Amino acid sequence: MGKCCRPLNEQEIQTCKEKFSEIPRAMLVLGATYGLRLSETLQLKFTDFAGSELFIKSKKGSERVSLPVTSQVKETIEALRKYYANLKVALRKDSHLFLGKKSYLTGKSISRIQAYRIMEDELLKVGIDYKTEKVSFHSFRKVFANKIFKATNYNLLETSKYTRHKNISNTQYYLEKSKGFELIKGMEV
Repeated sequence: MGKCCRPLNEQEIQTCKEKFSEIPRAMLVLGATYGLRLSETLQLKFTDFAGSELFIKSKKGSERVSLPVTSQVKETIEALRKYYANLKVALRKDSHLFLGKKSYLTGKSISRIQAYRIMEDELLKVGIDYKTEKVSFHSFRKVFANKIFKATNYNLLETSKYTRHKNISNTQYYLEKSKGFELIKGMEV
C-alpha cells in the first residue's frame, strides 16, 4: 500500500486534523511529525511519551533513533488519554496508544488491518476516496519526507537520514515529482 500512495496536501492535512476522530488524528500527527511507518506507530506505548524524547526502533532494521517530543505530539497523546478515559478504559502501564475494543483490557495494539480500516473510514468521511486518490497511512510518512526535504533546502542525503532509509533511492521515491520543466525558464544564459 505504501509505495503507490501520494502525500496529502496542506489543506487535506488541516481537514483531517480537524475532522478525524482521536485515534486516526493521533496516527496522522505521529506519521506526519516523525515520518513513522505503520509498524512503528502501532508499537508505541503511552510510556514512550513520558519524557522529552521518543525512541524509535524500526522493524525494517534502521538504527534506534531519539526524536524530540513536540508540544503538538504531547497534546495529541493527552487527547488520546482523555478519549480512552471518556470510554472508561483503564490504561495499563504498558498500554499501546492505539487500542481496539477487544484490547481495552489487555492494552495490546490494534492490528495493521484494523489501522488501515480505521484510516480508510476516516478518509472517506472527510471526502478523500483512498482508492481513487491513492491515499493511505503511508501518505503521512510522505508528507514528513517532503517537509524535511524542503526544510533541509532540498538536501536528499540529509532527508534520507530523517526518513531512516538505508538506500537513498527509497527517499527519492517519497519526494514529490516536478510537474514539468518550469525551472528551465529561469536558466537562460
